[in-house]
Amino acid sequence: MTSCQEIARPEEPLDSSKPKPAKTKSTPKDATPPNEALKKTPKAQGPKKRGPVKSLNLDSASLVKKESSHEKSPLTASSRLSPKSNKTKPKVPLSGRDLAKLVVSAADEHKVLSPVLLNLTGLSSVADWFYIASLDSSRQVKSVAEKIIQRVTEAGLKPLGQEGLSNTECRWALLDLGEVVVHLFLAETRTLYDLEGLWADAPRVNPLD
Repeated sequence: MTSCQEIARPEEPLDSSKPKPAKTKSTPKDATPPNEALKKTPKAQGPKKRGPVKSLNLDSASLVKKESSHEKSPLTASSRLSPKSNKTKPKVPLSGRDLAKLVVSAADEHKVLSPVLLNLTGLSSVADWFYIASLDSSRQVKSVAEKIIQRVTEAGLKPLGQEGLSNTECRWALLDLGEVVVHLFLAETRTLYDLEGLWADAPRVNPLD
């Protein structure tokens, strides 16, 4: 039986001369070795070197040459001479005398009676020419007035005003064409207003002269 005061065994002294075993770190199976990782890392790419910039030849001689070659191309020439071109020449405005001739020509297509063309240039501020004619019926008055309007419109003009055409019984039709004013009467109405007597100082003109 051993006593409580039994002396404990002395522990073995630590030997500092023996090296301690190095601890190794466990690496995961999917880990890439450091050397391999360095190989896969892409190198940073610096700015690409550009070659010398070629100067553009913008001298006036080259530009003129390009323009002249473009003008001489057959496609451009054919497009200019194409008959399908939508460009139309602008209409030249008619003079007062030419407009009066147009009115006389349109009225002569119907059976007008005693046509008169008065030159009011310098005598009236209303118009330079008066055309006066008679017809046998209201229907003929309207028909001649509409014909004159048609011919004037085809010439590129537009009547400034018209009176009498809306009446059921058209005894006097007046067309204001600007420099020319047209008066179409029934015979008795023309005698009643007597415009020729009112403008007796105005010379009568043959529009064909």
